[in-house]
Order: sequence, then C-alpha cells, then structure tokens
Amino acid sequence: MRRETRTIPIVFLRVSDPVGSGFVSSLAKPSGNLTGLLQYEPGITGKWLAMLKEIAPRIANVAFMANEQDAYAYNYFLQSAKTAASPLGIEVVPNPVSNDAEIERSLAAFAQLTNAGLLVGPSTLPSLIVI
Repeated sequence: MRRETRTIPIVFLRVSDPVGSGFVSSLAKPSGNLTGLLQYEPGITGKWLAMLKEIAPRIANVAFMANEQDAYAYNYFLQSAKTAASPLGIEVVPNPVSNDAEIERSLAAFAQLTNAGLLVGPSTLPSLIVI
C-alpha cells in the first residue's frame, strides 16, 4: 500500500516488527503516511518467561508454540524468547504448529516432561488466540 500512495493515511494493526518490516522508520517517529499499533512487542517474551519462572521456580523447559505459517513473526518472537530464557536457566523448545492436530500432538508430547511450561506466542490460528 505504501508504494501506491504517500498521501493517504494508513494505519496498520498487529504488525510484529514495523521497523524491521520497513513500514516505518522508527516507533517513536513513524514518519510518512503510515502509523499503527503493535499488539505485542518481542521484549514481552522475557516478561512472560519471568512470570512462568516465578510461579514455577523449577521450570527448566518451555515450549514456544505459535503459528509456523507466519514464519517471520514466529522466528521474531522465538529468538526473543531464547535470548530472554538463558539468564533464567530456561531452555526454549520450538513448537511450531499450523493446525489443531499439531497443537494437540505438541501439547500431549510436552505434557510428558517434568519441570516444563508452555508459552503461546502471538498467533493467527484461532485455536491459539488467547484473549
């Protein structure tokens, strides 16, 4: 849309990385005719992991589950989670899913582990959307 017009205001929603995606030059001053809202910022994964560690201090493994079909967002949040997990003594286990059957298989397999938790990343799969 940006290539089509520089004059019509455009507001985006649910863009994981508007700067990295090239939509805006910065979050503080987007510039141009594009602006919008982030539903989640990747740094939030550190807070989510810290909360898991607080409620389950022995947690050692955390499954990161999100829609693999949105590969950019999946990898963006997965890398942030891995970075935040190391100081907490947590290993993040990637669990990409793209349908309900994969969600069920992944949960069943991960439920067999001890000292494990689940982090559901931002997703467009209806089964993974948590409001």
